[in-house]
Amino acid sequence: MTSLIWLTRAYTTAYLKALGGQVKLPLRSACLNLLVIILFSSSALAQTLTGTFSHLTDSDGTHPGKGKTVTLIFHPDGTCHIQATDASGQNTTLNGDGTYTSRASRITISLPVLELSVSNRPYVLQGDHLTLPFMVFNEGAGTSTWRKVTDAGSGAATGSGDSTPAPENAPPPPPPPRRIGGGMHGELLCTCTDRTYDKPVDVLPNCTHPSLGRPMCGAVLRKTGQPCPAFKTPNGFMTLYDQVVLGRTPSLGGMGVALPAGIIPIPSGSAANPRDPHTILVGTLIGTYFKPWGPADFYMTVQPGGVGGVEYAHVEAHRGQQHYLVVRGAAFTELSPAGMVSSLGHEMIHAEQLRRAGNLPKTGGLSAITAAVNELEASSWETMASSFRWRIGPNQTWSCETPLERDRSEALRSCREWQIRELLVDVNQRPATQAAFEQWIQQNPWARANWLPRNPRWKQVRTNDLPSQVPFPTDPDHGMDCHDVLAGR
Repeated sequence: MTSLIWLTRAYTTAYLKALGGQVKLPLRSACLNLLVIILFSSSALAQTLTGTFSHLTDSDGTHPGKGKTVTLIFHPDGTCHIQATDASGQNTTLNGDGTYTSRASRITISLPVLELSVSNRPYVLQGDHLTLPFMVFNEGAGTSTWRKVTDAGSGAATGSGDSTPAPENAPPPPPPPRRIGGGMHGELLCTCTDRTYDKPVDVLPNCTHPSLGRPMCGAVLRKTGQPCPAFKTPNGFMTLYDQVVLGRTPSLGGMGVALPAGIIPIPSGSAANPRDPHTILVGTLIGTYFKPWGPADFYMTVQPGGVGGVEYAHVEAHRGQQHYLVVRGAAFTELSPAGMVSSLGHEMIHAEQLRRAGNLPKTGGLSAITAAVNELEASSWETMASSFRWRIGPNQTWSCETPLERDRSEALRSCREWQIRELLVDVNQRPATQAAFEQWIQQNPWARANWLPRNPRWKQVRTNDLPSQVPFPTDPDHGMDCHDVLAGR
């Protein structure tokens, strides 16, 4: 199945200010900042921007306080990652993914977690020092200064005998996912009692007897008073969620008129029943949160089940460029709204994989391990454990899921890593299969950019030394047994 929190600029700025030290330099004007960059960029030597940089100071003098660090990682594939940490533990770790391009000492960069977007602005890289055309701790015109740091784990170990060296400037292992509690702190509101819940299965049994004083009350997905940015602006999915899942209005199935604004109609060739309310909800979810995907890219069906180890959704090849998407009934009731969105996003990653050339290996004996790598990629998207330029961008609802949903998603990602290790033991016993798997990795963009740098000596794996018992990050007394979870692959 399923580390960046999509925060408002005001919230993120307040958080970064908590990490920052006092301002010691006078605030410089935008014109002076631009002049400094232009003067230095003309004499700077051409250097690669790829690597990890530690923040030193903003041009207004703000810098990380004692024990606090801000790092910015530029990956070779055009993605970047920012992380702010506090060794004292007083502030939670902040993580955010983004994209960048650099050419002729000019950079275009987007970091949604900071609500930051810079287009074709000059930067300076001289030796290990980098000056970027934006400030980190405060808004407004200015620059930030960074120092390049060496990642000791990016290269292959000497004497390992591995003939597959790690790529130059390989990205470091991802930071641990950010820990927050309470999901969206009860995003489902029972207006009859003013009590909040995380999942429909919890709210519906307790919100079915309206009080006499509130004859029109019931369960709703809150539009205000909850911190999930993905659900702060009302949209078609939220309207449908109230109607279809929470039963706020009569079913859409019998409507003979046009659908309300924001609700995306299902083309006739994209579902057995294009007027089915649950199918319309799924199509609207895809078109709202996972553009450029839309309902026309899938043949959708909603089926019972999904509890007790059965997956909530599944996607596979269908016909032409269209994919077959099954969504289980439990996805609507057993998952929080954020968990449902994230679960469908996981399947969007699989749909993207199906469109990659060479995704299905032609050599026998590779289907299990390539499927495991594809599952690891989808789980890495879901838990925000790796950076990549996916069509749908990063997971917008990861921070909004319940702690248990995040725990299960992270444990499942660890089990996928365990599964790959288990399968490598067999692959490495057969030279032809090993060579075919190496070729598959090289033509798989995510595996080449993310899995390979973290597993440079995969050819040397003879035993699986990863634990099969994976504890939940926020509840170490409970967890997953990878043998049980992945028995059905």
